[in-house]
Amino acid sequence: MLKKFKYGQQFLQSISHMLKLVWQAYPAACIGTFIITIFQGLIPLANAWITKVLLDWLAQLLIGGRATKEQLIWLLVAQAVLMVATAMLPHLGRYLNAELGRRLTVLIQSTVYQKINCFEGIAHFENPKVYDTIRLAQQGAEQSSSQTLEILTEFIQNLVTLLSFVGVLFSFNLFLANLVLLAALPQLYVQLKLGQQRFGLAFELSPVERRKFYYSFLLTSVQAAKEVRLFGLGQYFLHKLLDLYKRVHRAERKQQQRELRWELGLSILSSVVASVAFIIVVLAAFGKKLTLGDITLYVSAVSSVQDALSRFIFAIAGLNESVLFHSYFRKLLALRPALPIQTVTESVPKLSSGLELRHVSFRYSKQHPWILRDVNLKIPAGSCLALVGLNGAGKTTLVKLLTRLYDPSDGQILWDGIDIREFDPAEFRQRIGTIFQDFMRYDLTVCENIGLGNLAKIDDNIG
Repeated sequence: MLKKFKYGQQFLQSISHMLKLVWQAYPAACIGTFIITIFQGLIPLANAWITKVLLDWLAQLLIGGRATKEQLIWLLVAQAVLMVATAMLPHLGRYLNAELGRRLTVLIQSTVYQKINCFEGIAHFENPKVYDTIRLAQQGAEQSSSQTLEILTEFIQNLVTLLSFVGVLFSFNLFLANLVLLAALPQLYVQLKLGQQRFGLAFELSPVERRKFYYSFLLTSVQAAKEVRLFGLGQYFLHKLLDLYKRVHRAERKQQQRELRWELGLSILSSVVASVAFIIVVLAAFGKKLTLGDITLYVSAVSSVQDALSRFIFAIAGLNESVLFHSYFRKLLALRPALPIQTVTESVPKLSSGLELRHVSFRYSKQHPWILRDVNLKIPAGSCLALVGLNGAGKTTLVKLLTRLYDPSDGQILWDGIDIREFDPAEFRQRIGTIFQDFMRYDLTVCENIGLGNLAKIDDNIG
């Protein structure tokens, strides 16, 4: 029970966080969308009520009654206004949603990449679990927030429609109203369960999707093109890629078959309830308890309540799924830096004495073996030093420590006697030039490639 309560709190917090993002992106569009949604939710009841009144007047005319011309004119004007609103409001809503989606994309992507840029070290990028969080945050944040707005507008619209027609049904027959509402509970349970399963599938397939992207990169990138052709690797990588596609498709097919079985069963239940409702209305009509307009209104009410309930439940399930994906966005924002930064830092002096490693030990995590153990080394300023060793001996790791992409697990690295952890990493790295064996090739202009080494002068004209 406590676990469900905590999940409920997290669910509401995530919805609140997503709504704040949407509001922050474009407040005017949020207000406009909300107003349009309320009107769209009321239109079905207004249409049904106008149809009921018109049919009742026609029935009275057939038995010798009369309706005033003014009443008929007002009714037709109201119907015309509803038709115009029905035609226009979806277009306005789509435009506002599209504009809001564009602004939301910029806001969320900016937030995600600003957070990633705040990681001074590279530990998060080399940790598969954390990297999955980053990837799912990138994938899910924009999707969940834009979908959340769409789902919430549909949620509100169907809630308004639902409440208005449920009121009509309760005024007619309590049993019928309760039957229609209770029949929706199995659908709500099933859709929430299926939403959790879809999220679980996405999480389970995340490493597979990452591997798919890698094989696709190998088959299409210019960096790998030479070796792929020289060693005849194309068919091997293609076979690997297709195997991954088959694995993903098998998992998706199994999930969709599960969903299909449930949805067919729920469709049968919905049809049975609609049939029972129709029988109740017809019996009441033959008992002369209803007018012709009432019959149309109540049959429309049952159909509209079922449709609104179905959409309402899908919206709740969609919100639940969006919240699960959005949780990775929040996890990313909550990630603490793997490289602690001092609030007050020393200025980095020009190296005059040299670098020194004192009792430096390092391993990538407590589950990994030690890469370096109690290393002591002095590198005088202005000297040349070659590190020679077998693969995996720790040469690249030592360079990562010297450039402060990682901090030592034990010991110190000193710059003219000052621990490099006392420096601001960005300022410290301005004093260092590094070329790794797996260096980056930027698909940019020659000027940009040169300028990336000194961003302060990247826009300077070359004489």
